[in-house]
Amino acid sequence: MRSLIDWKRSPNAAGFLAMQVGCTPYWESDPGQGKSTMMSQVAEILKRELYLFIGSIHAPEDFGGIPFPSMAGSDGLPAYFDMVPAKWAIRFASPGAMCFFDELPTVKPSVRAPILSVLTERKIGNQRLHQDTIFCAAGNPIHQCPDASPLEKSFANRLIHFKWKMDFESFAEGLATEDDQFPAPQVPIVSADWRRLKVKYGAMIGAYLRRNPADRTNVPNNDEETSYPTYRSWTYLRNLMCAAEVTGAPADVEASLAEATVGKTAGPNFLQFKTAYDLVDPEAVLLEKEQFKFDRKRIDLAAAMMVSLVSCVKANYTPERMEVALKVVTVDIGSHAKDLVLSQLRHLINAKPASATLTQKSMDLIKEFGKNLPKGGK
Repeated sequence: MRSLIDWKRSPNAAGFLAMQVGCTPYWESDPGQGKSTMMSQVAEILKRELYLFIGSIHAPEDFGGIPFPSMAGSDGLPAYFDMVPAKWAIRFASPGAMCFFDELPTVKPSVRAPILSVLTERKIGNQRLHQDTIFCAAGNPIHQCPDASPLEKSFANRLIHFKWKMDFESFAEGLATEDDQFPAPQVPIVSADWRRLKVKYGAMIGAYLRRNPADRTNVPNNDEETSYPTYRSWTYLRNLMCAAEVTGAPADVEASLAEATVGKTAGPNFLQFKTAYDLVDPEAVLLEKEQFKFDRKRIDLAAAMMVSLVSCVKANYTPERMEVALKVVTVDIGSHAKDLVLSQLRHLINAKPASATLTQKSMDLIKEFGKNLPKGGK
């Protein structure tokens, strides 16, 4: 058996990241490229129970529910009907499920509409899906599918679009086994604290869009461009950038995520902006070689600095580094933007090891910041 490649070289790693932060990756490829088989392996790695749906064989009611009458007075309400979900949907009320929609272009528009509700509202009939549920999808090019149709613009904008790439060496290795043991893909695992980075990348994307208003929303006039910028897709990209940072994703994975979400123009433009982002080095700040100066016109830089300080302290904790970080957060930034600080102070305090205790200086900084909060502040 050949040694497993690092996930950063795995050809579909960007999509595996996306599915773990509330986004729905959509892979397109020619038939017979192992998408369904590999999704089963990914589900096993992520400890998920996989449900495979080939939408072309389903009716709208399978995803939207069936009207069921309620007799007047049975629950204190007048007569009405409710949308009762299919039996399998009950499983999705609990955590640990993974839903894979295959052959999406062959799904009739009348069925795609309720699937859209599943993806966005996380609801099947009157059954709420657990927020933990993972979604992913795949399909073949339209010209290769019977009775296929392009995804509606509103549907396409809710997906993160990738081209599926088969790992030939894994295929060749599995082909030479008696029991068809094809190697599982390498899947990056996104840590549970990825959400704390929303402040950093939300502020960064906001700064980019202030400078580039034409990239805020730009819906293409053709069906070939499936990834394009909208306020929704920029929100997805924020989450994807969080996933990329917490996993240490390389530049090519970041580039794939950006292009798959907001398109071939806005994606690279944003990453150029990110590279040139004029943020003071947080390590230099912690070593007190540089000072962070708050700029009321660049709140985004303050947000990015706080998130970066949390990451640095968590990676290399010492009482002295914590004291410096708390001073920057509660004094240098907190004197000007108390609400912004409140969103990150908890994360900074939790960056210390569980066995460590805050020094008196750190406690004093926190207490002093608390005194300056307006009444009602928590």
